[in-house]
Order: sequence, then structure tokens, then C-alpha cells
Amino acid sequence: MAKIIHFGNQPDHSSSSNPTSFKFWIVWLSLLLAVFSNRTGLNTNVMSRVALMLALTEKYSFEISPWQELTLDWSRTPEGSYYSNKAPAPSLLAAPLFAALYKPLNFFVKSRFTKGKDFNVAWNNMLAFIMWVISIVFQILPLAWVMSQWVKWLTQNNIPHSAILFFILATLFGNTGDFYMNSFHGHGYAMVLALMTLLFVFKKHWIWAGLALGLGTLGDYSSGLFIPLIGFYVFLHSKNRWGSICLKLGIGLFFPLIIFAFYHWKCFGGVLTLPQKFQNPLFVDSSAQFENFGVISWLPNFNILLKLLFGTTRGILFTQPYILFLVGFILASVIRSRRSKEPLEKKLLTGIVGIAFLLALLWMNAGFNGWHGGSAPGPRYLTAAFPCLSLAGALYWDRFNRTERSLLWLTLIYSVVFFSIVLAVGQTPPPEITLISYYTKVFTFQSDALKFGIRWIGLLLALGYGIRMERKSGNFKI
Repeated sequence: MAKIIHFGNQPDHSSSSNPTSFKFWIVWLSLLLAVFSNRTGLNTNVMSRVALMLALTEKYSFEISPWQELTLDWSRTPEGSYYSNKAPAPSLLAAPLFAALYKPLNFFVKSRFTKGKDFNVAWNNMLAFIMWVISIVFQILPLAWVMSQWVKWLTQNNIPHSAILFFILATLFGNTGDFYMNSFHGHGYAMVLALMTLLFVFKKHWIWAGLALGLGTLGDYSSGLFIPLIGFYVFLHSKNRWGSICLKLGIGLFFPLIIFAFYHWKCFGGVLTLPQKFQNPLFVDSSAQFENFGVISWLPNFNILLKLLFGTTRGILFTQPYILFLVGFILASVIRSRRSKEPLEKKLLTGIVGIAFLLALLWMNAGFNGWHGGSAPGPRYLTAAFPCLSLAGALYWDRFNRTERSLLWLTLIYSVVFFSIVLAVGQTPPPEITLISYYTKVFTFQSDALKFGIRWIGLLLALGYGIRMERKSGNFKI
């Protein structure tokens, strides 16, 4: 083992010597996500998107009234029409594939099964299969692609091998969003678009960056917080070309924002009117605290903020603690660089933008009456920011000392082990149960313990195989 892991202050710049191992990790972890990820079924969140795709397939309409009973996640306008309360981009993009799969499979199910229990079971199984395929096509495969592009860029820019591996593991197997990669909740979509935005920004493909920003906002309303942060990045890094770059970003943003305006005008009567204005009363809080449509406040709740950061039911500390260390280490590095009057290079700005994005999402989430995300394995409304911070960690790796890098690896290993259990179980706790107690108790039931235990061992063996590959490469150094 001494030949493999070396402790020292000098960074490792051998990443280019074995790029094959990175391809292995991306393919292997993507496959594991496709096979082991979220098995909570067609819950009300997913079915809200299914209802919209059914409406587009069957009625060429955004209105989900005929399928409203499939989901509790709906909005009802004063005219009595029902619409999905989800941001529309994932459903709009996936609708053609959904239709291509649904029409022949639905015909088969109807011809094979009579109306009744057998038909309902077959129909639900058919939908589950379709949504699994859609999640692979629109979330897992794009994530694998953008990760491969980032690894290529990091390798070409002499980022240390261990830093790139940290980024891969943290993004593909060490954060809450990974649980949702093969289910259509939208969190996987938001992660992919955030990473794509930064990739195009780094490569100075500004129109594509704007398109990614727009599609991200159209698919996850909170991702709109990323738009001013990218503008801030461009202003500080390219002041002389700020106007021309913003014009190109605007060209990329134009098409998604036109769709945004048309969809919300058509469904809810205003180009900026969100579905939360007509939210299902079941999710509305009538207290004065949530003054905006009864679901969100402009000011965060301090107690909720603490629960999101350090709480035992949804806290970052108990799910992905390396994120908290990254924030602290990056801020310390930025302060040191400003004291020495270093220029604001890409590395520094990426860390600042990543932290600002997390803080913005925390502000929003702490003012939301459904801040806990219902049944979830962590703070799922923050997931878009986690890969951005993992990327910043890789870029900052040379700036971290040996102790800081060791702490990051130890906390990431904890997160990988924790989420391997979450993926093996495939179920999520309600907000009132702590994560540790829930995932401990599920193994106490004899019938479940064997099933979950086999899955978990399989995941650990798969990860162990990857570690064996790293040992053979001899490139890994903390």
C-alpha cells in the first residue's frame, strides 16, 4: 500500500499518465447508478411529470386534468384546470421519447391485460420502465458525458490525479443527487446542467453556456439563481469583454426563456407566474411566515437553515460533510490569495461561484415550507450546487495542505459509504426520522436485511474493484 498512497506537501501531477482509470470510474459508477439508484417507484413527484408527458402524448396539451388523480403535485387555476407544479423542461425534453415508448407498450398492455388489478399493475410497471429509460437517457448518460469532458479538461490542465478522482467520486457517488439519477425528480437534471454551464464557461462557448443556464432554469426554478452568479463570474474575469460575452450568453438564454414565458403564460396566465401560485392546498401553509403563495418566504428560517446544515434528518453534516470542509478550505484559500493580491483566476472564481450558489440555494430552501423534501436521503433541493463545489475542490487541490486533503478524503469516504447504503436500500425516510436510525433499522428486519445486505455488498465489491484498479495504476497520492 505504501507504493500507492503517498502523504506529502507536494501535489501529484501524474493524472495524464493513466486517463483510462478515469474512464473506468465514470462508466462503472454510471452503470451502478443506473442499476442501484432510486427505487421509490412512481411517487407523486415523478407522476406529476408523467402526467404532463401523458397530456402532451394523448392531448397535445399542457393540461393534466384527465390524469390529475395520478399525483398530488398539481396546481389548479381559477378556471378549474389542473397543471403540473413542476418546472417543465425535463418533461418537455423527454416527451418525444416517452411517446415513442408509451404508445406501443400501452397498446400491448391493453391488449394483453383486461381492465382491473392486473391491468393496473402492468400499466404501472410499464410506466416505471419507461421512466427508468428516460432517466438514463436524459440524466445518467448526459452526466457521464459532461464528467468525461471535465476529466479531459482537468487532465489537460495538469490537475492532480487524486483531485480528479475526488471530483469523480464526489459527483457520481457521494452526494444526495446521485440517489435521484435514475428517477425523474429533476435533481439529476439540475446537476447535469450546472456542470454543463461551468464546462462551457471554462471553454468560452458562451452561447452554449447561456443555453445550459436557460435549460437549467426551465427545469429547476432554483437554478435561475445561477444566472446572476455566472454574470458575476464573467464580469470579474473578463471585464473588457463583459458586454460581448453577456450578449452571447443572452443569445443562448433566449430560446429557453421564450419557452419559459410561453409555458407559464399558457398554463398560469403570466410569463413569470409560477405554478406555486395555484399550489395544491394540501401543501399550502396558511401561517404568515410563508407569505408567498403559502409555500415560501423571502427570508430564511434560521432553525431550518441549521437543520439543512447540521440536522440529523437532512443535514449536509450527516450526508456529505466534505461539502462543509470544501467551503471552509476554499474560503481560507481565497482569503490567502487576496491578501497576497493574486489575480482572480478561474480556480478562485469557480470556488467563489460554487459557494455563492450553495448559499443562494440554502437561503431559498430555508424559506420553503417543504424544506425537508418529504421522504428523502438528504437536502435534495441543494443538489445542483454539490457538483460545482466538488469541481472547485479539484481545481483548488494544489492550494490545500496535506491535512486538508486528508480530511476531504476521509469525509468523502464516509459519504460514499453512506450513499452506498442508501442506494442499496433504495428507500428514503420521512422528515421526522433521523437518517442514521432509519438506515440502521431497515437492516434489523430479517427479510429485508438479506436483500439489502446483498445489494450493499455488491456495491462495495464494485467500488473495491475500482480501488484495485487505482492500486495497479500507482498514480494515486493524497
